[in-house]
Amino acid sequence: MTTGVNNPIVVGQMLGEVDKARLKPTSRAQPGDDLIMTKWAAIEATSIMAIDCSQELTKHFSKDMISRASKYLYDPSISVIPEARIVSAYPQVHALHDPTEGGIATGIHEMAYASKAGVEVLGDQIPVSKETAALCGFYAVDPLGTFASGSLLIASDPSASYEVIEQLQAEGINAVRIGRFTNRDAGICMIKDGSRVPLPRYDQDEISKIFG
Repeated sequence: MTTGVNNPIVVGQMLGEVDKARLKPTSRAQPGDDLIMTKWAAIEATSIMAIDCSQELTKHFSKDMISRASKYLYDPSISVIPEARIVSAYPQVHALHDPTEGGIATGIHEMAYASKAGVEVLGDQIPVSKETAALCGFYAVDPLGTFASGSLLIASDPSASYEVIEQLQAEGINAVRIGRFTNRDAGICMIKDGSRVPLPRYDQDEISKIFG
């Protein structure tokens, strides 16, 4: 109890069970694994911007576009359960991670760090929707560094990557290969516009530029 908090606070926790053979902890990505990403970057952030800033945004963008962006919580959805159920059946899939605060880029850092691996990210392959690009561009927010709930990062042996991506797409879930895991001493980098640069990490989510 504390005298500094005058409003009720509710804390919830959910625990799930999984067969040991289907367990895919964040820490098991292996050098040589492909890095696969589902859906698009900054799904949750796009919805937050569209909902909380709608009055300002409708002065610059169509109401239809803002409406589509505001529904990102449900379509494409911030749940990763459907894709996790699909890929967890593959023994060649070694690790899964659902990035949230700090975006896709920070989620990749977390996955590599937990796995004691390096990673080479193909920055030009990371999918960003038109709505996300427009809203992030308007607020000068990097879509790789803001709330990414809804995307799933997958470490897959290359022998199964094509089938994994094909199976996800067959279920209507966008999925693309965005890089590969490497040895730890190779570092965590991104190849973008033909240049090799360090992959940025966002310890403070980019959306704080809007909401302080």
